[in-house]
Amino acid sequence: MTASSTTEWTTSDGSLATITTASSGGGRGAIFAAGGGSLATGVAAGSVTITAVYTPASGSTASATTPLTVTNKTPKGLVVNPSSAAILLNGTQAFVAMLIYTDGSSTTVTGSASWTTSN
Repeated sequence: MTASSTTEWTTSDGSLATITTASSGGGRGAIFAAGGGSLATGVAAGSVTITAVYTPASGSTASATTPLTVTNKTPKGLVVNPSSAAILLNGTQAFVAMLIYTDGSSTTVTGSASWTTSN
């Protein structure tokens, strides 16, 4: 049996963030796969320490740590679609409200938005 080098990734608190070895199957993980990196996923807001431990086939192990802060999404703005509309008397027009977050993601909040008209 031939020994091989390994890198083990851990997080100091799995209830706040998980860490997995990146795959080479595409997506964001593929960026790190060539260098043997891993992908952290935020689970809840808080701070953790990510640790990598490299164990070569022979020789001394090496380790390194880095802090990781997981934050909640922060709303940046609200967009109403369509941005303008015209309807006939007694006609109807549907509107959709989208909450935009600082990370660029969005979510539909049409049902929970408070809607008013100017007249």
